Amino acid sequence: HRCGGHLNNMSFHRKPFFFIILLGMLFTSVPVAAVQTVILVANSSHFSLLHRIETAVYATPTPNPKLVRLEAEELVDAHQLETLCENHCALVVAVGAQATKAVLETKTKHPILSILIRKHAFDDLLEKHQHDNGTPPHIQAIFLDQPFKRQLNLILNLLPLKKKYGTVGVLLGPTSQLFQERLEEDVKEYPFKLHIIHVTNQDNVISALDVLLEDVDLIWAIPDGRVYNERTARGLLLSAYRKHVPMVGFSRTYVSNGALAAVYSS
Repeated sequence: HRCGGHLNNMSFHRKPFFFIILLGMLFTSVPVAAVQTVILVANSSHFSLLHRIETAVYATPTPNPKLVRLEAEELVDAHQLETLCENHCALVVAVGAQATKAVLETKTKHPILSILIRKHAFDDLLEKHQHDNGTPPHIQAIFLDQPFKRQLNLILNLLPLKKKYGTVGVLLGPTSQLFQERLEEDVKEYPFKLHIIHVTNQDNVISALDVLLEDVDLIWAIPDGRVYNERTARGLLLSAYRKHVPMVGFSRTYVSNGALAAVYSS
């Protein structure tokens, strides 16, 4: 765990253990001679993670795959992946939404593992791919999303005693509104209540938050590209700050820019 507003609940920030376990399952079930190439597709901002993956993989007992890096911006088609694999790709690892999109657009037949991606972004990409191509890809994912109850526990511990029976405000967009039933079910175990406002593609997000701020003790940010994005983030945080209503975010970036705290995956 980290202090100072950040709550890092994942213990694998030094070594990507989930990834190593998955590779272990993949490669220990086949003969050593069959262990071949894994392509790591990522943009430049994720290259430090790739270095940690490589260090951890090569530190494990044999058999080890051959790891090949490829920038997402340079990925053009499936033939490019075939060229990187001298014989056959055992796995294509897409790091982040941009890389996942790039890999899916190649229409590769190789199995894909998408990591460092939020579920709603993954679902959107998968739906578009199937709509355009008609067949689902061979893909699995490790999501960044944190369980709602973990976030609710943080909120409970952050609220002062006199507000623990107060109201927590939530803005739900077109994607996150699918979680409403689960949110309402999970919050039954807590003393506070939720005030939910829906935001459509036509609504002004800042105006919707201003309405919500009049009636709540804290804002709980649920990931949704329509509500929380690069265009709206500053305005949302400033509006909450001016009304003296704290916000619990979903990333380290939100805490750095003014949210009170967040539960996030490293």
